[in-house]
Amino acid sequence: MIPESLRVILIEANEADESSPASVTWKLLEDRKPTGYGDQDSYINIREDDSRPRDEEANYHFAMTGKSYQVISQHFSSLLPKVLMNATVFARMSPGQKSSLVEEFQKLDYFVGMCGDGANDCGALKVAHAGISLSEQEASVASPFTSKTPNIECVPHLIKEGRAALVTSFCMFKYMALYSMIQYVGVLLLYWKTNSLSNYQFLFQDLAITTLIGITMSLNGAYPKLAPYRPPGRLVSPPLLFSVLLNVLFSLVMHMLGFILVRKQPWYSATDVFSACSLSKGNISRTTASPMISGKVGSDSFMSYENTTIWFLGTINCIIVALVFSKGKPFRQPIYTNYIFVLVLGIQMGVCIFLLFANIPELYQRMDLVCTPTLWRVYLVIMLAVNLILSLIVEEVFGYQTQALRRTLCLLGSILTCGLLKLIFYWRPQWNVWAHCVACPLQEADVVLLRTTDEFQKYTRKPVVCLYLSILKSPLSPRPGDVIVADRHSVINRAVLKPELKVRCIQVQKIRYVWDNVEERFQKVGLLEDSNSCFDIHHTFGSGLGKEEQEIRRFICGPNAIEVQIQPIWKLLVKQVLNPFYVFQAFTLTLWLSQGYIEYSIAIIILTVISIVLSVYDLRQQSVNLHNLVEEHNKIQATIHTKEEGLQELESRLLVPGDILVLSGKFSLPCDAILIDGSCIVNEGMLTGESIPVTKTPLPQAENTLPWKSHSLEDYRRHVLFCGTEVIQTKPGGPGPVRAVVLQTGFNTAKGDLVRSILYPRPLNFQLYNDAFKFIVFLALLGVVAFFYAFAVYMYQGTSARDTVTMSLLLLTVSVPPVLPAALTTGIFYAQKRLKKKKIFCISPQRINMCGQINLICFDKTGTLTEDGLDLWGAVPVMRNCFQEVHSFTSGSALPWGPLCAAMASCHSLIVLDGTIQGDPLDVKMFEGTNWIIGDPSVDFNDSSIPASSIIIKPGPQASQTPVRAVAILHQFPFSSGLQRMSVITQQTGRDHLDAYMKGAPEMVASFCRPETVPSNFKKELKLYTMQGFRVIALAHKPLKAGKHPAETGTYTREEIESELTFLGLLIMENRLKKETKPVLKELSNARIRTVMITGDNLQTAITVAKNSEMIPQGHKVIIIEANESEGFSPPSVTWQLLENTEEGPRNKDIRLSIQDSSFPEEGRVDNYHFAMTGKSYQVIAQNFSSLLPKILVNGAIFARMSPGQKSSLVEEFQKLNYYVGMCGDGANDCGALKMAHAGISLSEQEASVASPFTSKTANIECVPHLIREGRAALVSSFGVFKYLTMYGIIQLIGTALLYWQLQLFGNYQYLMQDVGITLMVCLTMSSTHAYPKLAPYRPAGQLISPPLLLSVFLNTCFSGIVQFWAFLFLKQQPWYCEVQRYSQCYMVNRSDSFSNASVDSNFTTGNGTLTPNSVLSFESTSLWPIVTLNCIMVAFIFSKGKPFRKPVYTNYLFSFLLISALCVTLFIMFADMPVIYSGMEFIPTVTTWRICILAASLVQFCVAFFVEDAILQNRELWLLIKKKWGVHSKSQYRKWQRKLAQDPSWPPMNRTDYSGESKNGFYVNCAYENSESPPVQKVDVTGSSAEQHFWTRL
Repeated sequence: MIPESLRVILIEANEADESSPASVTWKLLEDRKPTGYGDQDSYINIREDDSRPRDEEANYHFAMTGKSYQVISQHFSSLLPKVLMNATVFARMSPGQKSSLVEEFQKLDYFVGMCGDGANDCGALKVAHAGISLSEQEASVASPFTSKTPNIECVPHLIKEGRAALVTSFCMFKYMALYSMIQYVGVLLLYWKTNSLSNYQFLFQDLAITTLIGITMSLNGAYPKLAPYRPPGRLVSPPLLFSVLLNVLFSLVMHMLGFILVRKQPWYSATDVFSACSLSKGNISRTTASPMISGKVGSDSFMSYENTTIWFLGTINCIIVALVFSKGKPFRQPIYTNYIFVLVLGIQMGVCIFLLFANIPELYQRMDLVCTPTLWRVYLVIMLAVNLILSLIVEEVFGYQTQALRRTLCLLGSILTCGLLKLIFYWRPQWNVWAHCVACPLQEADVVLLRTTDEFQKYTRKPVVCLYLSILKSPLSPRPGDVIVADRHSVINRAVLKPELKVRCIQVQKIRYVWDNVEERFQKVGLLEDSNSCFDIHHTFGSGLGKEEQEIRRFICGPNAIEVQIQPIWKLLVKQVLNPFYVFQAFTLTLWLSQGYIEYSIAIIILTVISIVLSVYDLRQQSVNLHNLVEEHNKIQATIHTKEEGLQELESRLLVPGDILVLSGKFSLPCDAILIDGSCIVNEGMLTGESIPVTKTPLPQAENTLPWKSHSLEDYRRHVLFCGTEVIQTKPGGPGPVRAVVLQTGFNTAKGDLVRSILYPRPLNFQLYNDAFKFIVFLALLGVVAFFYAFAVYMYQGTSARDTVTMSLLLLTVSVPPVLPAALTTGIFYAQKRLKKKKIFCISPQRINMCGQINLICFDKTGTLTEDGLDLWGAVPVMRNCFQEVHSFTSGSALPWGPLCAAMASCHSLIVLDGTIQGDPLDVKMFEGTNWIIGDPSVDFNDSSIPASSIIIKPGPQASQTPVRAVAILHQFPFSSGLQRMSVITQQTGRDHLDAYMKGAPEMVASFCRPETVPSNFKKELKLYTMQGFRVIALAHKPLKAGKHPAETGTYTREEIESELTFLGLLIMENRLKKETKPVLKELSNARIRTVMITGDNLQTAITVAKNSEMIPQGHKVIIIEANESEGFSPPSVTWQLLENTEEGPRNKDIRLSIQDSSFPEEGRVDNYHFAMTGKSYQVIAQNFSSLLPKILVNGAIFARMSPGQKSSLVEEFQKLNYYVGMCGDGANDCGALKMAHAGISLSEQEASVASPFTSKTANIECVPHLIREGRAALVSSFGVFKYLTMYGIIQLIGTALLYWQLQLFGNYQYLMQDVGITLMVCLTMSSTHAYPKLAPYRPAGQLISPPLLLSVFLNTCFSGIVQFWAFLFLKQQPWYCEVQRYSQCYMVNRSDSFSNASVDSNFTTGNGTLTPNSVLSFESTSLWPIVTLNCIMVAFIFSKGKPFRKPVYTNYLFSFLLISALCVTLFIMFADMPVIYSGMEFIPTVTTWRICILAASLVQFCVAFFVEDAILQNRELWLLIKKKWGVHSKSQYRKWQRKLAQDPSWPPMNRTDYSGESKNGFYVNCAYENSESPPVQKVDVTGSSAEQHFWTRL
């Protein structure tokens, strides 16, 4: 029940007594090391289960007594569900507690079974969903089930039978539903011909088919093995509803095809029913066939070809769905084990086939059937086979194991559908798996279907590959007890299946996962398990791996290579061409070309080819560049140490996890490795973006059993050498070389992860793309409606089937413009081009549209808001527990020698490379301030006891007088942002004892010092400088006891050094604001774009910088939030303190803050407040006060001392509140946040800028408003183009549909003028309008599916429809009108009399030849074409909105010129009575008054449409008024929080402390960032936002 490897935590809860409240104690009962992999994200598990998947299960179990359960239920009710999720053992439980426990499990939506045998189990047996009594005494009365076998074997039997019964019930229900619908569809179609099924036909279906199936389908036995997931528990569920719906659809399509096609056959007759079965020969002829029923069918007869076709299709379809729904594994035994059911199905199918092909007149007459040609019966069989294939494909929801029968059926379906089925499988890999495979336990699968856990739910099909270790040279033991590799934690030992010596694996995004036979899940290989302790790493791998183990690991883990294949051009081309939209486009263009519409089709083909070629070229270049970037990585020569051969050189691709890597001199790391001997200096610029040397120290040889990462806490990275980084310098820690254990190889490494993030980027999540997909679906549905309209019209007119289908398909293609993909990307292209001119470069163009929605910007401080470099301002020494006079570095005098000067000179990690001091800029400035220099160890320090790898520093010419000749830095404990400090051990020349120095955050350093050495006014003095915006560093010193040799300094632990220190003083460094910071922040504030500071610096410094930069405006107050973890009996707490300005110093920046003791006055609620907190407080609130976090974030302005992980987490939390978040930073610690944000803007050009979609070569925040302006312009352009193309399709659809009513069509050149002359030019130039120079105080609309846009499209559709219908109907009332095609002679005779002003000769011809009955020449097309064309020009102008997001339309000179030109050409064609033009355009001259009427109607339409669009639909104030009147509010989460808590009088909390478990409400709205929408006084339900999906991903 509790596996050996898992831990048990004993929970003991006690009631409250006089001295203490109720408490809960947690005690680890078994401190065993887990055998599984520690990183819960390191494996993949595919489960289709309602319960928690295995990859989320914890590796611990809770145990408690009934007394503890009672206490927790009463006093810790919020804790109870968390405990129950992993609780396994409940002891000393009373009968009532047992019943209560079962109820609590049921509240968590568990379906609970209870198995017991005693009287004390009666209550629980009765309460449980399934109570199983093992006794025939009292318990059996209360229990629904009683087992006469007194052991728990009955439990799996009951579950298996229950699952089988449930699945059977679902199958029967689905079958009966389908049977009714199949019969209903058939009868409905026959009713169309005033016919129906006969009594015997109904009787055969109802009695011989359905009744027998219903009796025998349920006889399947339960599957003997319990599947690791449950069957669906609801009838109203997507899989079941889709199954029924799709099968009904297939049946409907099949019946309709049969019904329509049978009437098209040459032997079909509606009244004269005859037999096509010749008595002597099989020939089919009306003249030679012997009628079964002579003469015509009587009125009471059911015989007809439709009846026979529908009956056969419906009857066999009933058998098909019975077969499809008789699901076997994994809950029931396979269908073939149900012999009676299989026999019944076989007999039924045989009888039906016999009836179909038997030429027995008497039998047909009894069944009211008509004999049909053999070929037609074969067609029916093919239709039924296709229906069977499609039903099998959609029915199997889970598939992992390939079946030969299914594969054959899918191949047959692909052939019958001419490859369409294969194409659908390419678009939907999950359908491919479901069609080819059957569900099975994961350990038996040969195919795995993966689904992403994000909102996109993208599927990937992966084959399971088997590796056989028997092919290796080294013999392996197949015995189950023998280990494969020496590492007892390794997943390899659990992955090898014995005695076959087989390993099952899958490859997912370049990472290999193997099947863990013990844990029953896929786990990552190519790395050492995190569960290894420091002791394990040193002793298991310290001496190197054996040759056999290396070979095994190399075979299973794969090569240590980051290989990026250059994608072949043909593969990239195929991938582009098979995009669903391009497939539809190819179909459209093929249809148009077949109809002679050549010019526009060629234009679209050229544009499409150019677009595809450019995309392929771009993808190919990216592939080549990435390949070249990582190619050199795979060609490194490495030195390793093995057990048998000692030192050995080999290619880096042969390295495996566990190898001992020997480091000497400069070296590019080919893998991730843990340093175990010596230290080294590494350049991590590839990871951090900053070429700053970082010192790496060896992993300590601790003997505890903690995982090595847990032992080092947050600072484990100081022991890890990351792949792709450069080893600059090595320092042996003893006589041997510097050594490291290979930790991760290949794509598991840090560099591999970076490459994978480029290969597989996170999909964009933007509402525009989701709405665009829905719009295209709507247009497609509109096209389908038009298709059926055209089909009905042409069928009614009696045209040929070929013409009917062709013209119907032609109208289908009108609604979806083929130029749509190019048009949607045009605005982004122009914006990207404009950004490039402003030195802002983009690697993810799709994010430009997202920038238009940004309403919150997070800024890093140092290097972003303030200058990158720090200047020394002064030092404040401490003597005799008091601060001394400030030493100013600007005065020019050197810092006097003393402990403070020694600390500044030695406490750093600087090195000399190529004669230049390199390291952290802060360290460089601090060291330069002492005027000391770094010397040569062999020259300046001749002490043989000092290690040669030590760094020697000595006074420079400008340094103050000192008795010390030189100082050796013997050992370093590097700086860590998590620890906020660094320490060194030094030795002065001529002295035996050692010194330790520390520098770091003042609060952190002071906490390690002896209290008597820290000045009493330390906090006040620190606040004095931090509140002026200074960067403050504290220094401390500690003399070490003599006794250790300098070479043994590596044996000191950090804990020994960093304790009982003497506080030396403060180092003050100045960090000035950049001159661009203040105006940019003011511009963003005026645009109501919220700004937030996320920094790793001191909180007080951050507050001061925020005030000086006016990120926090003058007069606004700051509330500091300080959260603390639980200590002893004290629960986690949050303290709220108000800071107030008290005085202004002589400097502009001198802002002094103090804690306000009294509560702020009641009128203070109208002030604006901003929250400020540290990373530590953020972490505590996120973990213990999660319900409070959204309230704080809505007004959180300053987040200081934030680690890189906390920055990313904060950005994600803002996104959860539906903010569109931008992040601007320049440092390595910003990479995660830059990648997480909707728009990350890097001010650094280092490698870390790869993580950011945007990089600015101008290293200040001026790029932020530029990017937002261009994003808004691009977004508005995308909306405008999309609206235009939607209207263009609808306008053209209305005009064409009207002409279809009279079997007419626009001419090719008429279409060409609209499509190329107007639409194509509009799409290519409309988006080139520049962004408006001033940021508006509100964002553009972010949703296509919104009332203004929908109303715009709807109303313009109405206006266009009204004008076109008016012209179409009013034209027919004109005295000179006649239907040209029907009365062509009349037209020719009267033409000269009717059109006196049209000088057209009598031999007038059309563009396609002389006037014929099939010509497009008509008064209708002549009248509707100018209306449609002018309408397209009008909507292009109306939708080209300028202010406030784009410049006015007249500034887009090319677009304006093209619109005016198109208008002039259209008017010229309308009013120029030139035979050449009329002939070429296929027009008929009309009277001038009619043309003037058309122009007037178009002008009125333009005026109305322009007024409605500009004065109503784009009137923001009007919409805000409507929203306020109707109580409509934003659905964004942050708006909901604002509206919910704005009225709370207790918010914001002031001068109080809240503890975890208290119910505190309250909320404050920051009006500085509110829009015009007023928060209502009402209760609002705060709900989660719906998931969005990427437009192109869904396509």
